[in-house]
Parts: sequence; C-alpha cells; structure tokens
Amino acid sequence: MKNFINKIKGFFKRFDLINGWRNGCGSKQGDKYILELRLGKLTVFELDIDFSKHFRITLFNFAISFK
Repeated sequence: MKNFINKIKGFFKRFDLINGWRNGCGSKQGDKYILELRLGKLTVFELDIDFSKHFRITLFNFAISFK
C-alpha cells in the first residue's frame, strides 16, 4: 500500500499546480475588491480595486484606470 501511495505522490509532483494549491490555502484574493452594477451589457458603475496593482472606475462603459 505504501508503494502505491508513493507512486500517486510522484505522479502529482510532476505538475506545477496554480492558484496556490501547493500551500493548501488556495489563491489569495484578499486585497482585490470589485463592486459592479450592470444592466445587461451596460456597466452602470464598476469599482475595481487591487491594492498591489491598479484602481479602476467605470461609469456607463467608460473607464478610468490608475496604476
């Protein structure tokens, strides 16, 4: 049984898993916020904040973005 488990572990070590699965916490999205109000395809208001990268405000499908 130990040999079988080691083979399974060896199989999964070949992959580079994304979204932080390696550390068991999943992807860390705690510094990202989106507030969005839409009517169909029209974005009435959107506030997109990523504290480490950008800040974007969208009003009636026109956006202003700061980096």
